[in-house]
Amino acid sequence: MKRRGATVAGALVASVVLVYAGQLFGLNGAQWDWWRRACFAGAVVLFAVVLLRPRLQAAAKRVPRGVLPAGAVSGAALLAAALATMSVRYSDPYDGPLFWPHALALLGLLGFAASSVSVFASSRGRA
Repeated sequence: MKRRGATVAGALVASVVLVYAGQLFGLNGAQWDWWRRACFAGAVVLFAVVLLRPRLQAAAKRVPRGVLPAGAVSGAALLAAALATMSVRYSDPYDGPLFWPHALALLGLLGFAASSVSVFASSRGRA
């Protein structure tokens, strides 16, 4: 039970950090607006994943070995690639169409969610 409390507390701290990062994204131009929203959604996803950890671990027993680590790495790589592309191609000043900045924010959120689910589902600690 002590470990579960530490995990929930850690997720709460990480969620606050994500919300703070979202506020930093909000200081940039309109092209970063969806990144701010993606950070807020990521905080909710992270906290939900931590609360659903026992169910995720139970479901992970039916997943072939190696899929979850690959999901964690792929999700983190997707997030990093989306953020790197965003910072290089759509940084300030940018006044073009907002389709790609918004799409990159959604891809970043998808990568973060995939990585979070994979990490917490594959952790072998007691929930």
